[in-house]
Amino acid sequence: MEHAEFMSAVKRYYGPYENKFVEEVVLKYILSLPESDLENLYTKLISTIPRRENQNPVDIARIKNLSVKTDDDYRAEALDWWSKLNRSGSSLDDVIISDIRVQACVEDMGGWGAFCQRDIDKEHFHQEKFIKWFVMYSRQTPDRESKVLIGESSRRKTPLMIGDKQHCRNLLQLSAVNSEQYLKLAESIPDFMHRV
Repeated sequence: MEHAEFMSAVKRYYGPYENKFVEEVVLKYILSLPESDLENLYTKLISTIPRRENQNPVDIARIKNLSVKTDDDYRAEALDWWSKLNRSGSSLDDVIISDIRVQACVEDMGGWGAFCQRDIDKEHFHQEKFIKWFVMYSRQTPDRESKVLIGESSRRKTPLMIGDKQHCRNLLQLSAVNSEQYLKLAESIPDFMHRV
């Protein structure tokens, strides 16, 4: 879920903000959160704060109470991503990852090829490094652009989509690297092949 989608969904569910200042404060806070947290936050909001007649949408205090994640939460999320990445393709594949925090971790480990060919004897060290970076990037979103991580194959092919498939497609549309070719190929691949 993107930031604008989150705000629209909140206003659809709870009604429009009557106070524009409160709406701007909430929006500013929401923009500081990683997009990967927004769907979960929205689910928490609608399940814990009921909709009432003549009620303004939720304020910043209620959202902050529901959105606070601990380092343990981020570590668990990092382990889930670590598992997904390890089940995804090989160093020859091009990949696009729906979460910029994960992409940054893979890039910091030397890129997709290096991630796939890391020393298996030092697996625990690599995993701990990945988790540490993921927690860091969860606290402060990396200042990077989403992009296709190029594999070691000399031939370009449809990138493997890791994470949210629709978000990956959107990222491909924004990508300057052969986006039309990638999208054309991505459309031709059956849906079940993109689930990782």
